[in-house]
Amino acid sequence: MPSEHQLAGKAMLVPLSQVAAWQYSTSSSDIRRYDRQKEIRLSANVEGTSMGEANEAFFEKMESMQVPVGYKVGQAGAGNDMDDSFANMAMALAMAVAFIFMILAAQFESYSEPFAIMFSLPLAMIGALAGLFIAGSELSLVPRWRML
Repeated sequence: MPSEHQLAGKAMLVPLSQVAAWQYSTSSSDIRRYDRQKEIRLSANVEGTSMGEANEAFFEKMESMQVPVGYKVGQAGAGNDMDDSFANMAMALAMAVAFIFMILAAQFESYSEPFAIMFSLPLAMIGALAGLFIAGSELSLVPRWRML
């Protein structure tokens, strides 16, 4: 490497060992970032359990561990998508009930008859939940959408 050191008017090369210290170590092959923060991703294939149960067990374990200051634990990928879909489901249900009520009110030209029909919905939900309990199924995304 050319330098400012000269010998007899010629630029001379300086060995790297004179300006740097060598130290062999291991490091990650790439640095991932999320929101301009360094991140480490852990992934797992869980068998015999649902994603909701696996996430719950993971976060229970993480609560018992002390994470150093400046570090945080979160989820991404399918687990994050599942949480987002469950959060948006309440709004979708409220909008669906409102639209169904408006359609029924327009068809029956009355507000009392749609109320009678709409009050039967909670009984249907109770029946669906009882069916899931009897069948030994869990309340995951697919049964929730089917209840809508």
